[in-house]
Amino acid sequence: MNALPNTKVLTEGDRVITSDGKELGLIKELKPDRFKVDVRWALDYWLGTEIVDSAEQGIVQLFITKEGIGPAKLHDIDKIDGSELPSAQKPDQRSF
Repeated sequence: MNALPNTKVLTEGDRVITSDGKELGLIKELKPDRFKVDVRWALDYWLGTEIVDSAEQGIVQLFITKEGIGPAKLHDIDKIDGSELPSAQKPDQRSF
């Protein structure tokens, strides 16, 4: 559980919702200034906590719309902290 400077609290498993009401996924991992969104049937990605509008009762509401998510994604985070280097990723095992 991480507390943001304005007392918003994020927890793993919280639902992430955009300002236009679209559900992105669930919080999978937390760092002091960012969180990873677990997206069903897509690649997970990191967002900065500065785009959080509110967080209560298991729902994290963002300031931005779904269309604004692409530019808001944090890139190369795994290379910075070394927690999940791309070379350590497992190949996709899904069958179609």
